[in-house]
Amino acid sequence: MSEKEQLTVGELIKELEKLPKHLKVEVAVVYDNCRHIQPLYKVFNSASADIDWIILMGDVE
Repeated sequence: MSEKEQLTVGELIKELEKLPKHLKVEVAVVYDNCRHIQPLYKVFNSASADIDWIILMGDVE
């Protein structure tokens, strides 16, 4: 994915603010040619000297 196709944190916040506040959030990830959807349970930032990441984690069973 190119940087142009990625959302910034500000753009994500702007999009989320348009939604009803009572909705639950799910995370969809595609791997092994299959879509996996899980409830969002954690958001955190992992910063290093090389790159900053915002990580959305789904439920771990």
